[in-house]
Amino acid sequence: IAGIRNVTIDNCVITKSNRGIAFMTFDGGAVENIVLSNLTIETVRHEWFWWGDGEPFHFNIKKRSDVHAGWPPEKDRPAGAIRDVKIQNVIARGYGSSVCNGHPDSWLDNISFENVKLTVAHDPEAAYDKAVHGLVFKQARNLRLRDVEVVWEGPASEKWRSAVAFDEVQGLVLDGIAAVQAPGADPAPAVLLNQVDFAVIRDCRAAQGTGTFLVFTGEGTKDILLERNDFRKARLPYSFAEGAKPEALKLGY
Repeated sequence: IAGIRNVTIDNCVITKSNRGIAFMTFDGGAVENIVLSNLTIETVRHEWFWWGDGEPFHFNIKKRSDVHAGWPPEKDRPAGAIRDVKIQNVIARGYGSSVCNGHPDSWLDNISFENVKLTVAHDPEAAYDKAVHGLVFKQARNLRLRDVEVVWEGPASEKWRSAVAFDEVQGLVLDGIAAVQAPGADPAPAVLLNQVDFAVIRDCRAAQGTGTFLVFTGEGTKDILLERNDFRKARLPYSFAEGAKPEALKLGY
């Protein structure tokens, strides 16, 4: 099965696109060994029939039958793979949630975001706006975010919630994250972790106006280590909900 491998992209400006950077595989194959660096991204939201929602980042692994209801599942190829991807030194602004999804049969693997500033904007005159969280990762392992900042640009959307959200992640490192929940979204946390197994959260900073910085949910959330974080501007550093237990948390020095 064909794939895309061993690619570097450097020193680019992306403007007027309905998506900034998109990794998608719907018919098998692997996208791997990719480095994207030194980028400026400014996305817009076009009409509803365009792919995308004005988001700067997008990862998606699907089988063909997941995309087209009429496609017989027996004709599907095995789910493809997206792995070994590094995105670094990026300033991005866009109008949609940057959603990075793996597949139940093939999780994203070894993805890293480093030195990334993401601004999430809202156009109240737009015909649609599906944005909820600023940056979302689902079904991923060996995921690293370092020196990542999420900023909300007014006017705010009533749908906005957390700056960063994780769902079904194994092996997570958050290092130097700066975040706050969306304006008016309290009690939503700045960072939401659901079903996250084995994580290190260090040197993160709660921005001014933070309610709860971290919320842990799901019975599968465990082995979470906190080290050297600055939660002074948060009303509450962290809390547990929906099956997550305080025993899941370990405090470092």
